[in-house]
Amino acid sequence: MIFHVHYGRPPRWCTMQCCQSSCVRINYLSFSTVGLVGNLLNLVVLSCRLRSNVGIVEKTSIVSMNSLAVADFFFCGITLVGSFSEGSKMLYKHWNISLIFILYGPYFQNVFIKTSTFITTVMALQRYYIIVHPAKAFNLNCLRPCSTLMIIISGFIFWIIFQLPILWTFETSKIHCPNKESYIFITVGYFEKASWMRQFFTFSYAVIGFLVPVFILACCNTKIVISCYRSSKRLNQMRRRSSSRRQNNQLVLSITLICIILSFFLLVLPGEVRHLYQDIMREKGVATGYSPAGIIVCNILQACNTSLNFALYCVVNTQFRNTLRSLLQTPSKACQAQLSNLTV
Repeated sequence: MIFHVHYGRPPRWCTMQCCQSSCVRINYLSFSTVGLVGNLLNLVVLSCRLRSNVGIVEKTSIVSMNSLAVADFFFCGITLVGSFSEGSKMLYKHWNISLIFILYGPYFQNVFIKTSTFITTVMALQRYYIIVHPAKAFNLNCLRPCSTLMIIISGFIFWIIFQLPILWTFETSKIHCPNKESYIFITVGYFEKASWMRQFFTFSYAVIGFLVPVFILACCNTKIVISCYRSSKRLNQMRRRSSSRRQNNQLVLSITLICIILSFFLLVLPGEVRHLYQDIMREKGVATGYSPAGIIVCNILQACNTSLNFALYCVVNTQFRNTLRSLLQTPSKACQAQLSNLTV
């Protein structure tokens, strides 16, 4: 990002603009850094949980949560790089990180954020099928860890291909000056010029990337919430029985997924609605009149969604907390054992 000085504006206005841009950059840096650390911890804790003695259903859920952590980790990493870029600068003397991010950063951000939504949708469908058809669920290959991983990889490849037109949003041209210096100038690319491609992409994105996931997540989340309410009542009636532990594990996984879906609706959905509305109005030739502040808020909310899963797991998931506690206690126990051996 670069802070341009607008001539003819009062100095106080320019100072406010610089302060606003600095605050936005600090927010991006903060959420991206927290997201990188948090998702890395998610991978460590969930991988340890995956190696423990858990059932097939729980292993499948852990594989999906691990995949979600990987997608969010890369999204936060790209956002962290983008926070150092000069986003509004269109003329460069040589290739640098800002120019590369303007050309390719939005593509990879969209790929990972849509992959994250796809993984959440897969988790919701699997949890829905386990609740509605528990007897058939254990015989389905798509509810096993390896099959789930293949489905997620297939979805990731699909979004890599589907988002390719974004790479043609801008293109570069070289400008040679009379003083023998050359500059790289960013111009509008083929994707912005070809209206047919932009219209097809907008319609396909509206259906595949927005309407279908939102509908599936809303329906599945409603069913899961009802199931959790009924399961909690049954658990209160058989608190001392052996089957209560298995049902409690399933209840914890369901509550975790409910929180993930709710965070999607609260933090990601506003940005998706704004983006879709802006694209549709642009195709109709209607000025939307959206403010840059609204775009900034939606982007910060999306960055927040990918950064706070670690805190969400710690608050909601008791199994995650127990695994994390055991990992933190293991180094201290090893140090105490070494100290006792030295004293002996």
